[in-house]
Amino acid sequence: MGRICGSALLMLACSSTAGHAQACRWVRPDSSFVRAKVDTFSRGGFGTGEDLGLQYDTIQLYVDHDCETAVVIDWGAGGGALVILRSDGRVVYSNAYDNMEVHRGAGRTHVAISFRAVRGTGIGASRFVVLCGFAMDVWSECLDIEQDRGFRE
Repeated sequence: MGRICGSALLMLACSSTAGHAQACRWVRPDSSFVRAKVDTFSRGGFGTGEDLGLQYDTIQLYVDHDCETAVVIDWGAGGGALVILRSDGRVVYSNAYDNMEVHRGAGRTHVAISFRAVRGTGIGASRFVVLCGFAMDVWSECLDIEQDRGFRE
């Protein structure tokens, strides 16, 4: 994952350029924002919250005339999360995933991920999911495919 520089959560809005396509400036989260998200997921029962090599990266998105940023978080030991921010810094999607991998090149309004989903019986499946931005505040799974199943945790 790439490193993101900056000392604060910079909230830069989109600006219009003389009737042409929007010129975007995306939110750039800093490590304290990412650390707070990891702590939130840990309190919710996902992962230990222990920093086993915290890394994060961003993906630039453009949805419904808004410049949105997907923040991909990996805190090691299989813990990961995806957080999508509007250009004003507001969180519009946030979810933790086990052994998450992000697939680049899904388009400006989509984020493709794969992850492991374990059922209560301890038997799990690997899933491939595409999240679609239908409007600036509306993100939903528009494709969900089971890649393999039957492994035990």
